[in-house]
Amino acid sequence: MLEIKEILVLHHSHLDYGYTHTQPVLRELQREFLDEALRLLDSTADWSEKDSQPKWTVEVTAQLLEWLKTSSEPDVERFTQYAQAGRIGVSGFQYNSTPLVDAEGIASQLRPIKEIRQRFGIPITTVNQHDVNGIPWPFVDIALDAGIQLLIMAVNIHFGGSIDNRPSIFKWKSPSGRTLRVMNGAHYTMFDQLLKSWDRNLDTMSDLFDVYRKYLEKRGWSHDFIYLTTAAAPVCWDNSPPNRDTAELIRKWNSEGRTPHIRYITPDELRQRIDEIPDDQMRTLSGDWTDFWNFGAGSTAHAVRISRQAKTKLRTSRIISTALETNQRMEQIDADAQEKLNLFDEHTWGAFNTRQHDHDFARSQRHLKQAIPYEADGLVEYLITDRLEALARNPWDTHDQHGVLVVNPSAETRQIAVPVEETWPLEGKRLRTARMAWPARYGQLEASPSYGPVELAPFSWRFLKFDELDRMGSSHPRLEHGQISEAEPVQRLNINETEIIDTVTGYLESPSHRLEYDMATGRITRLLDKSSGWEVLPEASPYTFFQLVREEPDPLINNHRTALYARNLDQEKYDVSCWQTDWPRRLHTALRPAGNRVETGSDRISLILSFEMPGLKSLEQRITLRADSPTIELVLDVDKEDIRDPESYYLIFPLALSEGWRGHFDTAGIPVELDAEQLPEVSRDWVTVDQFASISHDQEERSAALICPDAPLVMHGGMNFGDRSKTIERKADPCLVGWPFNNYWDTNFPYAQPGRITLRYGFATGGKYSPTEQVRQARSFSTPSEIHPALTELDQDQGRFIVLDHDDAHVLDLKPASTHEGLILTLLSTASASIDLTLTLPHRKIIGASVVNALEEVLAEKIEFDDQAAVCKLVPNRITHVLINSGS
Repeated sequence: MLEIKEILVLHHSHLDYGYTHTQPVLRELQREFLDEALRLLDSTADWSEKDSQPKWTVEVTAQLLEWLKTSSEPDVERFTQYAQAGRIGVSGFQYNSTPLVDAEGIASQLRPIKEIRQRFGIPITTVNQHDVNGIPWPFVDIALDAGIQLLIMAVNIHFGGSIDNRPSIFKWKSPSGRTLRVMNGAHYTMFDQLLKSWDRNLDTMSDLFDVYRKYLEKRGWSHDFIYLTTAAAPVCWDNSPPNRDTAELIRKWNSEGRTPHIRYITPDELRQRIDEIPDDQMRTLSGDWTDFWNFGAGSTAHAVRISRQAKTKLRTSRIISTALETNQRMEQIDADAQEKLNLFDEHTWGAFNTRQHDHDFARSQRHLKQAIPYEADGLVEYLITDRLEALARNPWDTHDQHGVLVVNPSAETRQIAVPVEETWPLEGKRLRTARMAWPARYGQLEASPSYGPVELAPFSWRFLKFDELDRMGSSHPRLEHGQISEAEPVQRLNINETEIIDTVTGYLESPSHRLEYDMATGRITRLLDKSSGWEVLPEASPYTFFQLVREEPDPLINNHRTALYARNLDQEKYDVSCWQTDWPRRLHTALRPAGNRVETGSDRISLILSFEMPGLKSLEQRITLRADSPTIELVLDVDKEDIRDPESYYLIFPLALSEGWRGHFDTAGIPVELDAEQLPEVSRDWVTVDQFASISHDQEERSAALICPDAPLVMHGGMNFGDRSKTIERKADPCLVGWPFNNYWDTNFPYAQPGRITLRYGFATGGKYSPTEQVRQARSFSTPSEIHPALTELDQDQGRFIVLDHDDAHVLDLKPASTHEGLILTLLSTASASIDLTLTLPHRKIIGASVVNALEEVLAEKIEFDDQAAVCKLVPNRITHVLINSGS
């Protein structure tokens, strides 16, 4: 029989930012929990059985940071003493986070540990991620640089899945080849659930541990200890206070000499115990820890879009700031916006009783959660407009305008059509306040005539006088549209049957693509990549390009969420999945077309298709070909009905490719390959992307990518929900599938999202898959240009913010340094080998440069620099932070 000498117990409050209580109540309760933890430690300080003395773990730093805002000096001193004595432990991530987090989100959620380490004189060497199903692969390198030595996972397999035959301890290899140790532990509160600690019966605990011991032996657990966590179950599983009852129980167990011995630990003590295990006794696993749970983010599609757009605008404002003097007020707004974006990425979306959609408790949490990205976006709107105002040197108040400021915040050269609002050249009162308003930023420009196009280099700006701009025509000579004159009988295959019809074909054509469509039905009949001659669409697919499909559990069999996942808590305790992988589903496409039309612009041409479809009050899809870009722009615009039965919507992109294709997607900025660069048993059926997902075929040298600035959920191969695939089959004629929204979750996430939802995608075709080209194309598409009034003539009419001398190098983000004396740039190389990147900041005199970690602490690497340029070595697929100290 497997010998377990010791049970290591971690006592904590699992932070759900909501769920059990409304968010304002929850904030106050979590503050109370730390006060109560101090009282618990005080009252047990004289226990002679040191292993039985309770300890307390701050699961995520948000709990401690909130407590410190109002805690007294004596309480802070008590906390310090207990932390230094090892009775309080602090783990190092700000929240239990979703894969919506990007590279800057990961780094910023680690930053508080620098201050905590310094203030309390304690090591913080671990990160807890509880109640989530994964974390983006770049976390490993970023965390290692910040001094994190152990990741403690507690996956909840409800609507998800654990990996590697848990419990297990393994080394997780980063994208750049370094390893981080992982305690792939049981779900949190399993000390209570497995042993029924709430019964306070030692014999019951002993019998149940024997059951668990046999389970561990069957699972191949080979260590003489086991790690479990405890909360205040069964009254509170989440957001639970310290529990003296469990401490008394453990004390009694140990005093009676029962085995195994039970010992309270902190996260750092768990790390120390795991450090005793030799490397050769651990498996090394490599790949992305791709999250199952985040399909719930599709239940709030509009709020997710606002959050993602705010992140993009925040990056743009930071790029513009490289040309400006330090402004500490703007830096504080930047930090506040980042904090709200991190909070929205936290894993709690709403109340435990979301099935009671109209209940005040569920409704309040839903509104409070979805308000967070709007707050962030408001801060970012002020920030970016202020930065544009400063770059244009605009006065607060004047009576005329001399021109336009155009900003290209992307890494690609752009031909920009410049909209000019018709009143801009006229004399009249000008106020900064008005330029901050939504109509001036967006509304007035949407219908304004365009001028140019104007070429802008990567990461650059130009000031243009009105008399330097030429009005663009109503249509572009490189764009065509029309119809093929002959009506001819064709065989059309739809989802239900084959029929013979007469059809007239319309077409749109740009320098890169030709798109043909049935003028009566709006069905896309052809998409040609003109550069390669690839006929993108398969001949026999039941679906067409950009087709919307509605899925639901078959209402004649089981139209409840139990059709998808029949939860059984007793089974989940022992990692038995409750997925119904053969669940009966029903699919719907549009009932009938409601009209189509073509719109032409100065640099684009669009096909607008309208349909009637179950579940939607209206459905409009816009397909736009551009003269200056090979990326097809797609807009889905729906008005959803208030439907609370389970349903899901997919956007289908069928591809004419042979079997054996490859899939890729990016996670927190880094491209990874489907299956080949994913951990075992993580989500393959759907992925959360940072910017793109692609399918390619090496031998055929063809690739297609779906770019996702607004909606991050994507499937490779087909509609895979609930399949629990170990690998994705590489069948011929696969589909890329955008997953804009669903309401499949049975708790936490909203049951309905009625109303208007507008989402933007890009679709790109090309030759052999190139991570460099794909990252550049996707990030460029997702980053709009900025057009802003310029009220006075500038001494310098153009400039560059950043100059990189290597195409394989990418600026994922940048931020002001905490010292207010420089910038932190987040860089990535997609080259196959290390590169030496020369980085130039034309508006700044460089007085120092170094490679730092997310905490802005200098690492061993040195950087050569002169007045305007620094040269840094970038390792492939490793997030690198570079600090540039600069003067005026």
